[in-house]
Amino acid sequence: MHTILTIFLAALSASLTCAVIVMRLRMRNAGTFPLKDLHALEQKSSALSAILSETTDLIFIKDTEGRYVITNKSFELFMGLGREEIAGKTDIELFQNYTFHEDDLSVVSNKKTLRVEDEVFSPFLNENKLFDIIKTPVISNNDVTGILGIARDVTERKAVELAAQAASQVKSEFLSRMSHEIRTPLNAIIGMAKITQNSLDDRKKAAESISKLLLASDHLLAILNDVLDMSKIESGKFEIVDEPFSLDETINEISSIISQRCKDKYIQFISHVGELPKLQLRGDKLRIKQVLINLLGNAVKFTNNEGWIELSVKTIEDTAESIQLNFSVSDNGIGMTKEQLERLFSPFQQADNSISLRYGGTGLGLAISQNLVKLMGSKIDVESKVNEGSTFTFGLTLKKGGAPAKAEEKNIILEELDLTGKTILVVEDIEINRFILKDLLADTNVEIIEAETGREAVEKFIQSEPGRFNLIFMDIQMPEMDGYEATAIIRSLHRWDAEKIPIIAMTANAYQEDINRVMAAGMDGHIAKPIDIDLVIQVLSNTLTGSEKSSGYPAV
Repeated sequence: MHTILTIFLAALSASLTCAVIVMRLRMRNAGTFPLKDLHALEQKSSALSAILSETTDLIFIKDTEGRYVITNKSFELFMGLGREEIAGKTDIELFQNYTFHEDDLSVVSNKKTLRVEDEVFSPFLNENKLFDIIKTPVISNNDVTGILGIARDVTERKAVELAAQAASQVKSEFLSRMSHEIRTPLNAIIGMAKITQNSLDDRKKAAESISKLLLASDHLLAILNDVLDMSKIESGKFEIVDEPFSLDETINEISSIISQRCKDKYIQFISHVGELPKLQLRGDKLRIKQVLINLLGNAVKFTNNEGWIELSVKTIEDTAESIQLNFSVSDNGIGMTKEQLERLFSPFQQADNSISLRYGGTGLGLAISQNLVKLMGSKIDVESKVNEGSTFTFGLTLKKGGAPAKAEEKNIILEELDLTGKTILVVEDIEINRFILKDLLADTNVEIIEAETGREAVEKFIQSEPGRFNLIFMDIQMPEMDGYEATAIIRSLHRWDAEKIPIIAMTANAYQEDINRVMAAGMDGHIAKPIDIDLVIQVLSNTLTGSEKSSGYPAV
């Protein structure tokens, strides 16, 4: 927006310039030379001209026929011409623009200020610039004697505004898709819960409803995880872990998941992984799985029934310290256009707006996958042709080493776990969460003592006999005192069990930075909400029955 001061100074400068010209004409006609008055006017006019020459706005004065009389330094630099080369010329001569001339005629005939936005070509810059232009009549004795113009370059501002509008539109479309994507499984959860409630006498129907309810819950959780992952990535707070894992086991787990999805659509799943080295690598197994499952899941989604998808893993280089692998996911699905490929990895978008209508999805999966691969030091490349299919590839260099592969653990089921004589302190401020855990563990015969806040947990621990509690499940975010402070106080107590009692975080804070903070606070493990009851059972088995050494608590 033009400043009032700039307009005022330009108008004043124009008035003084006109006054100097008029005085010179009167002096010539009258034959007298009041040099003192003339010099005073010229000094004021020169001072104002010097001020206006420093502004970045283009300032000009035209006569009533649209010919340039005065221009400032910025105008001359924009044109790449001197003042004498501009003076006397019209916009048609300088810009080959007839619209400007029509605007001038409107200002002169209507005696009113006109404001327009127009693109103007700069011969000096050799590019178009967008200007916000104000043209106002210069009036003397009720007659228009000229046109004062001020043009401000708004090219960058307009680009920022358009980008913001586009981003806002993209996010609005994303929120609309998210509303649909969240409501769909939520509708299934609520609907199946009501069906179960009405089918208590029909165990088979109730069991089927519960199975569908759990599937819908998993779907909803996956959506929420995608949104949170993208938020962490955009804030720069996402961390990739460096932990030992087995490559062949990872690929087998992925293949098992995708094979079932392919069977549902009669799609042939081809796995070209060759003889993967059975060794321990270091990296982020969870995120590597997430990327590959996302790419393969998209391949299944966008491949028609009886088509094929292929997973390929090749060793590019194998040294004593590391191994370089190339991962490839191909399909003979619907493929993509060049325009779709250009925005394929943009967050909150899908390659085609109609995709969400036909196939569903949030539009976050590929953006997350690309960012995860970049955090691991590579990037995803894609080749695609419409109606022929797509191929996604990326490479990773992973260090060798780490602890040897663990022997397969015995899966402990709930019915087998007997915790008679054991006591757990469950610290959780949400009543329904405490109820769920108590109910799920009821058959284990474990005694559960509840605390709603960290402060209450500390008090109950202090008041208990040493050794009374065998394990603490500790929530993190709670009123009065959080789980970190409660853990610190318990660990600082001068009693033999304070240092040794296993404290497992059970929290919705589920990222690697959260796990790191939990471990740094003196806790022994981390279980993310919504809780996986099988994992809870494994933790209880490992810590309270002596089936495993209690030094290996989970951090998931």
